[in-house]
Formats: sequence, C-alpha cells, structure tokens
Amino acid sequence: MDILADDELSLNQDDPRYKPKSQRNAIADGGLGVVSGIAMGTVETATSVDAAFRGNKKAAALRAQNLSIFKPDDLGVAGEFTYGLTRDFTKVGWNALATISTGGISGVATQAGLFGFQSYESEKSDLINMGADESTATKGAAIRGATDAATFAIPAHGIAKNVVADAVATTGLAIGGGITGDYVEGNYL
Repeated sequence: MDILADDELSLNQDDPRYKPKSQRNAIADGGLGVVSGIAMGTVETATSVDAAFRGNKKAAALRAQNLSIFKPDDLGVAGEFTYGLTRDFTKVGWNALATISTGGISGVATQAGLFGFQSYESEKSDLINMGADESTATKGAAIRGATDAATFAIPAHGIAKNVVADAVATTGLAIGGGITGDYVEGNYL
C-alpha cells in the first residue's frame, strides 16, 4: 500500500483541514476583496506604529489575529487581486491624510517612508509567523520595506503627455520594483 501525502488526499467535510471552495461568483468575490482590503489596510495603518513598541512576537501574533479576522481564507483570484490593491490604496490614503500639511518632495518622502515602514512591520510579522528567527525576519522585512518605499516614491508622472501612459508607466515601475524586492528578499531568505 502506498502512503499518500496530504495534498494527494481528498479531504472530506469531517476533516478539520477541509476548506470548502468559495461558492461566490467573481463579482461577489471581488467585492468581498475590496471590503476586506479596506478593513485590513486601515488596521495595518493603525497598528504599524504600535507594533514597533509591542515587540516582534506580540506584533506577529496581532497580525495573525487581524488576518484571520479581516481576510477570508477562501478568496478567489478576483478577491485576492482586489484585496491586495485596496489594502495598499487604503494605506496610501491614510498616509496622505496624516501628511496633508506637508507638500511637494517632503510630502512624497514622508508618505513613502510611512508606506515602507508599514510594509516592514507587516512583513516582519509574517516572517516570524512562518517560523523565521527575529534577526532573519528583521533583515527580510527591511528589504521589503525599502523596496516598497522606493517604488512608492519613483517619480513616473510626466513621463508621457498621456494620462493613461503615465498610469501604465507608474504601475509598471512599481511592479518591477516589487518583483525586484521579492527576488532580493527571496535570495536572502
């Protein structure tokens, strides 16, 4: 008799590891992703400063708790896409409100720093929750925070005379920076 791995088994509904597939359609899944992303973006913005004072293990436990509350496990592709997008846009929006009195280069630098710090705290907590030691989690999170702050501050506006081309260039640069950050962090870890 062959021994089957967990991913080769077909779990029935009585098994505690069984996760039912979502019965939502893509539109409902995307809508749930938007609501969840706004909630999680708000919570991450509010708790990132607090996480610096709590200590790594408590902050990681709080992040795991927040993820279990605000992010459904069964989001499909549309839900995951809208969740990630609205979570980051919500953080940017809260940061813009917090730095409304600053303007120009200093405003962008302040917002990029806040966004990078929030990414740093989230990544550090996620890495600790995955079993990384605190030193490794801190270094990996520093890579993520720095690349997120840099991609936030990349000045792509005004590259083209067309608004759509500017938006595509900005998005492309941010995606390229994110992929580079993931690669560097992955090589480190």
